[in-house]
Amino acid sequence: MRSRSALRRRKTIALLAAICLCSLPVPYLFFYARNEEPSVEGKLNVASKTLSFTSVLRGEHCVAYNITRAEKSYLVDGLHPITLASHATANFFPLIYDQASVRLHECNFHFRDKLSLHAVFSPTPFHDVFCPPIVLSPADVLCSDLSFVYARQSVAHLLAPFQIYPINLMRNVARIGARSPFHFVTDIEMVFSKSFATRAQPVVNLYLNETVKNALVIRKFEVPLKSTPPRYLGDIAARLRNHTAFEFHHKFFPLGHTIPGLWHWLRLSKNPQISVYEIPYKSPSWEPQFILHESAPLNEEQVPTRHRDQQVLCWELCRAGYNFLLASHLFNVHKGIKLAETNLDMAVKRHQIPLTKPSLKHFVDRIRAQYGDAFEKKCGRFVID
Repeated sequence: MRSRSALRRRKTIALLAAICLCSLPVPYLFFYARNEEPSVEGKLNVASKTLSFTSVLRGEHCVAYNITRAEKSYLVDGLHPITLASHATANFFPLIYDQASVRLHECNFHFRDKLSLHAVFSPTPFHDVFCPPIVLSPADVLCSDLSFVYARQSVAHLLAPFQIYPINLMRNVARIGARSPFHFVTDIEMVFSKSFATRAQPVVNLYLNETVKNALVIRKFEVPLKSTPPRYLGDIAARLRNHTAFEFHHKFFPLGHTIPGLWHWLRLSKNPQISVYEIPYKSPSWEPQFILHESAPLNEEQVPTRHRDQQVLCWELCRAGYNFLLASHLFNVHKGIKLAETNLDMAVKRHQIPLTKPSLKHFVDRIRAQYGDAFEKKCGRFVID
């Protein structure tokens, strides 16, 4: 077995599995430049140069995997990279460009090497018994003319679909479509600490695999909307001390996001090497972000959006006997401090209330059947509010 010091010397980069929730059809979202051979998994019609992607039914939505598919594995000396498994509605598509530092799949090696893009959409009333293929046409633009500005303008007119966002389905599709065995499911707008992927990669290879039940918890902070998110440990420590950075949702929902021992974590993060140590499961309200191995459970898809949709996974991990490990040094930051629910949030919650009781019963019954009474006292009683 490799020593920890040897593992730390290896560097790689994260892959990105991104999901777009779209209205049907969406051919203009996933275009490729003319005079380029698309290296994706769609079927190419040589005469028309159109690409066709098969979609499959998952719950009430259709899923088309690998609209683009990351070409490189970034496997270095047996060490796998981490897939950033993120999701967004179609109007957030430029943020995917931000995360991958890309322009377009065939015009930029960052996009081509790193990004696997999947599409989730609702079938039309005419396709309620099967999912139609997505057919894409080449854009009338050359690679030399493409830029981030062009990409942003091309989707500027798009609005988010006026429907309930199937957040756990989106999270699961991102994980299922990942190219590596390590999955970090987080929001697309998060800004990561400097060299996050290269520092986290040896850690996850050491602590996460199919034979151990570990979840690697990553600290999450928030800063005012108009400020620059800190990416260095010294900066985040200074911002925390002068109250211009905070633990995520420190005002809105601290019970769900606070991780004990913040100042101890900052002290450990001053050391040259990353420390990993176990922290206790807090409560059924807790919803930290974590990196998981592909063998870990997926999110419960029947739980209504905005009704403890992330807590269900955390609670299931607890009932399954997972250890929650916290890594020093590693963090990400959200621009904007949430103080209260938006009108849209409240409308979504009210709309989903009738689904809470049956979904809770289904979820709890499944957990009881799958795990028995193991860790029942430790993990507490789960409720959906």
